[in-house]
Amino acid sequence: MTTIQDTTEHVRKRIRADLPDKTFKRRPLRALWFIPCSAIAIAAIATIISARPAWYIALLLGLIAGQAFASMGFLAHETLHGATVSSRKLQDFLGLIGLGPVLVSPTLWRTWHNQVHHGKTNMGNADPDSFGTMSRYIKAPSTRFVSKLAPGSGHWSSYLFFGYWFTFHGQIVLWIQARHVRAFNRLNRRRAVADSALCLAIWTVVLLAVGIAGWGAGNKLFYWPNNNVYNNPAREGLQYEELFFPSGDGTQLVAWFIPAQPGPAAATVFYCHGNAQNLTAHYGFVSWLPREGYNLFLFDYRGFGKSEGEPTREGTFADTVAALEYLRNHPDVDADRIVAFGQSLGGACLLATLGETDPGQVRSIAVESTFYSYQGVLQAKAAENPLLWLIQWPLSRWLVTDDHSPSHSLDRIPPVPLLVIHGDADKLVPYKQGKLLYEKAGRPKRFISIPGRTHPEAVGGSRFGTTYHKELLNFFDDCLKDSGDNMAD
Repeated sequence: MTTIQDTTEHVRKRIRADLPDKTFKRRPLRALWFIPCSAIAIAAIATIISARPAWYIALLLGLIAGQAFASMGFLAHETLHGATVSSRKLQDFLGLIGLGPVLVSPTLWRTWHNQVHHGKTNMGNADPDSFGTMSRYIKAPSTRFVSKLAPGSGHWSSYLFFGYWFTFHGQIVLWIQARHVRAFNRLNRRRAVADSALCLAIWTVVLLAVGIAGWGAGNKLFYWPNNNVYNNPAREGLQYEELFFPSGDGTQLVAWFIPAQPGPAAATVFYCHGNAQNLTAHYGFVSWLPREGYNLFLFDYRGFGKSEGEPTREGTFADTVAALEYLRNHPDVDADRIVAFGQSLGGACLLATLGETDPGQVRSIAVESTFYSYQGVLQAKAAENPLLWLIQWPLSRWLVTDDHSPSHSLDRIPPVPLLVIHGDADKLVPYKQGKLLYEKAGRPKRFISIPGRTHPEAVGGSRFGTTYHKELLNFFDDCLKDSGDNMAD
């Protein structure tokens, strides 16, 4: 009587007879590719953990690590087919390196792929890698759901297929099919579960390390400095001093002091600029103030322009504290007549500095295009992306910390008057962030909404002329005359 085993051996002999010998020759040197691939994956992950690179560098390193893992997965596939090395133990070891990252045991793979899949390829419900027969598709809602996940279905989730499916499918085979399908009877399921558990434990440790290292890595997104020179007051016929002073930790910072011309000065404006370039670029937003009778003091945070160091949240806070202290001790400044103005990130630094120290150091505070919180503005931007919408909240809390955020300082600003200016077409800092900042602030306060304005545009540029120059000057003048308690909301 002819058995299945006899038939299998017959087929193998016919195949060997019909194909050249080199087809069945092992290629042990291919296994050496595990070395560079694993080195690349480990180096990429280690760099993300230890160096905490910018988010786009981390993303690139993640893609490189992913490609290395995918390559090792294909190498493991060939190895467990016996195409590279002959040692069973070495096959298992290399198979674990290649398939372990997706939580698939080499023991499971041999049974699942080599025996069951290859033995029953496209045989309807018998093939574990098939979506099943049409009757199964019609009768089983779960099959219809899973088919939508596959590439080519057109469903939005299909674009994420390769990011999770192999692990997901492997666990279905291990925990469901391997327990109920007869073809898996010879599987050493206990060994397969142990292998998967070991890999899961390793990944847990790695992901915790990456998570801890990556926490707050997105803070760097708020700083885009350079040291280009865009402008200076001398080009406009204004006298100025270039000053250097230390931050709290000794980092040397640069500032410009431009006296009112002509004098005497009504007061001194302490200006905190936004997140890009340096003070020579932002000077244009406030260059008109000295001719309106105000001294102007503006400075660069660490890492911007001629200032030393690298920008960080803690650093920019310390720099703003030090700059205000330096200004108050300047011999040409009346420390009792200082008003503050910050744009975008500068407004956040300004509010945090005054709220966490002494808001009474200034007579009034004006902010333009400023956000309520660092995490809030990142969440708002993530919500605009359909791919990030579902994870906007955890992503913003993981990537960005909220220390020295205006949200933590607003309640300590009163009784110093606050003016909030925001354009309803601001695409960088959403209008809702400006409104929330105003709503959460204590009185006295005032809000100016600018129709059609982007980021920031009220007091810089020619679109609105001097309209909002006057609004800002009137605010400063009123606060210098009295405490601002009667300022209209």
